[in-house]
Amino acid sequence: MKGPVPIQDAVASDTGPSNTIKLLHLLFLSTSWGMQVWVTFVAGFVMSRHLPRHTFGSIQRELFPYYFHISSTCAFLNLTLFAMSHPSERLSKENMTQVASPFLTRAGQSPNPFLCSSGCLADHGDPRTVKRNPQAPKLQ
Repeated sequence: MKGPVPIQDAVASDTGPSNTIKLLHLLFLSTSWGMQVWVTFVAGFVMSRHLPRHTFGSIQRELFPYYFHISSTCAFLNLTLFAMSHPSERLSKENMTQVASPFLTRAGQSPNPFLCSSGCLADHGDPRTVKRNPQAPKLQ
């Protein structure tokens, strides 16, 4: 019995993607989903219940850029792997939908680090927040 040849194993065949491509796709997908579940349902709820509001905001302000960038990178790499293993001339309508889904996810996530990390999670002493809304420290 002959084992898999590394170079041939990474190239797409006529029947479908190689095992290496499938493994990488699963790795990036599980990384993205696992991180989203952890940040949304575990870390967010625990920190919001046990930390003061301003401390929670400060931590989120530091964590969210990493969260957004890792999530965006995983979506981009999944799209790249899918495109590498499915040549465009062989794509059906269902496959085109699969290509469009991660592309739209990536496009939708692109502005998040800029919108949410600087303005939404800014603490009361941030000069940019006070400049935009002078009443912010009084409201908080």
